[in-house]
Amino acid sequence: MDCCRDGARSNAQQLRARSNIIGCVSRYYFHVVDDLDTTDEEGTELPDAEAARLWAVNASRILMCETLREDGKITLHHRIEIEDDQGAVVRSVEFGEAVEIID
Repeated sequence: MDCCRDGARSNAQQLRARSNIIGCVSRYYFHVVDDLDTTDEEGTELPDAEAARLWAVNASRILMCETLREDGKITLHHRIEIEDDQGAVVRSVEFGEAVEIID
């Protein structure tokens, strides 16, 4: 079982359910700012900024899982910047916000 994919799948289902309840959606773009910055050219339609934040949290977790598997490290200050359809950055989610670290 892949915990990263399972968590993302359940949260994606929650976002779809929210979209169906709310009815209207906006397009948000998720730009990854890390060692290799990646610009989201297509965007994703979501019901609101909170749904976009949840999407970014899930994407951060997936990216951290991939990096941990490949490199054995996680960089908590890497982030995803959320841009609305007007080109304004409405939120930035650092990878560290997406996890709870217990020592």
